[in-house]
Amino acid sequence: MNNNHSLTCNLSSEMSARTEALRREGQTVTELMEQIYNMGLNQLEYRRKKQPELAQERKEAMKLFRRAQQDPELAVKLGLGRRVAL
Repeated sequence: MNNNHSLTCNLSSEMSARTEALRREGQTVTELMEQIYNMGLNQLEYRRKKQPELAQERKEAMKLFRRAQQDPELAVKLGLGRRVAL
Protein backbone atom coordinates (compact mmCIF):
# COMPACT_ATOMS: atom_id res chain seq x y z
CA MET A 1 0.00 0.00 0.00
CA ASN A 2 1.39 3.37 -1.03
CA ASN A 3 0.81 6.15 1.49
CA ASN A 4 2.56 8.79 -0.59
CA HIS A 5 0.52 11.70 -1.85
CA SER A 6 1.18 13.62 -4.99
CA LEU A 7 1.23 17.39 -4.97
CA THR A 8 1.68 19.66 -7.92
CA CYS A 9 2.59 23.30 -7.58
CA ASN A 10 3.65 26.04 -9.93
CA LEU A 11 6.81 27.94 -9.04
CA SER A 12 7.76 31.36 -10.27
CA SER A 13 10.89 31.51 -12.38
CA GLU A 14 12.73 33.07 -9.43
CA MET A 15 11.70 30.28 -7.04
CA SER A 16 12.55 27.68 -9.65
CA ALA A 17 16.03 29.15 -10.13
CA ARG A 18 16.59 29.35 -6.36
CA THR A 19 15.47 25.74 -5.98
CA GLU A 20 17.72 24.55 -8.76
CA ALA A 21 20.67 26.42 -7.20
CA LEU A 22 20.21 24.37 -4.02
CA ARG A 23 20.24 21.05 -5.83
CA ARG A 24 23.35 18.94 -5.20
CA GLU A 25 24.99 16.85 -7.86
CA GLY A 26 23.13 13.56 -8.20
CA GLN A 27 20.16 14.79 -6.19
CA THR A 28 16.79 14.37 -7.85
CA VAL A 29 14.28 17.17 -8.00
CA THR A 30 11.94 15.03 -5.89
CA GLU A 31 14.58 14.56 -3.18
CA LEU A 32 15.30 18.29 -3.11
CA MET A 33 11.62 19.23 -2.96
CA GLU A 34 11.07 16.74 -0.11
CA GLN A 35 13.99 18.29 1.76
CA ILE A 36 12.65 21.83 1.24
CA TYR A 37 9.14 20.76 2.20
CA ASN A 38 10.31 18.99 5.37
CA MET A 39 12.48 21.93 6.45
CA GLY A 40 9.57 24.30 5.89
CA LEU A 41 7.22 22.08 7.88
CA ASN A 42 9.69 21.85 10.76
CA GLN A 43 10.17 25.64 10.80
CA LEU A 44 6.43 26.31 10.70
CA GLU A 45 5.70 23.78 13.45
CA TYR A 46 8.45 25.30 15.62
CA ARG A 47 7.13 28.83 15.14
CA ARG A 48 3.57 27.83 15.94
CA LYS A 49 4.77 26.02 19.06
CA LYS A 50 6.82 29.02 20.22
CA GLN A 51 4.31 31.73 19.24
CA PRO A 52 2.36 31.84 22.55
CA GLU A 53 5.60 31.97 24.53
CA LEU A 54 7.01 34.78 22.38
CA ALA A 55 3.74 36.71 22.57
CA GLN A 56 3.90 36.56 26.38
CA GLU A 57 7.52 37.77 26.33
CA ARG A 58 6.58 40.70 24.07
CA LYS A 59 3.66 41.57 26.38
CA GLU A 60 5.96 41.61 29.42
CA ALA A 61 8.58 43.65 27.56
CA MET A 62 5.97 46.26 26.62
CA LYS A 63 4.84 46.53 30.24
CA LEU A 64 8.44 47.11 31.30
CA PHE A 65 8.96 49.65 28.50
CA ARG A 66 5.85 51.59 29.57
CA ARG A 67 7.10 51.62 33.16
CA ALA A 68 10.47 52.90 31.93
CA GLN A 69 8.74 55.73 30.07
CA GLN A 70 7.35 56.94 33.41
CA ASP A 71 10.46 56.22 35.50
CA PRO A 72 13.70 57.90 34.30
CA GLU A 73 15.88 55.87 36.68
CA LEU A 74 14.46 52.61 35.34
CA ALA A 75 15.00 53.87 31.80
CA VAL A 76 18.67 54.52 32.60
CA LYS A 77 19.07 51.06 34.16
CA LEU A 78 17.58 49.48 31.03
CA GLY A 79 19.78 51.54 28.74
CA LEU A 80 16.80 53.43 27.31
CA GLY A 81 17.64 56.85 28.66
CA ARG A 82 20.36 59.10 29.98
CA ARG A 83 20.87 60.68 33.35
CA VAL A 84 20.25 64.36 33.28
CA ALA A 85 22.86 66.36 35.16
CA LEU A 86 21.34 69.03 37.37
